[in-house]
Amino acid sequence: TVAAAIMEVKAFPNPAVNGQVTLGLPQSWKQYQVEIFDMQSKLVYSVANECNLDLKQLPKGQYIGRVTTGGSKGFVQITLE
Repeated sequence: TVAAAIMEVKAFPNPAVNGQVTLGLPQSWKQYQVEIFDMQSKLVYSVANECNLDLKQLPKGQYIGRVTTGGSKGFVQITLE
């Protein structure tokens, strides 16, 4: 199998403002899955093909975002204050 390419994903603003975060993804990514994990690696949010995230229902803290598309995936740390 071919290892997935690890891409850099940006999140802004970061820390999030009112739980709103926008992900900066490569232009070529049209179909993708966004998953947000807490620091215990528990999946707390998931959405498809959406880069504007509304995370205000989550507790304040640090989260890891994983975006997966085809053979690529990207990770970003997101802070909710």
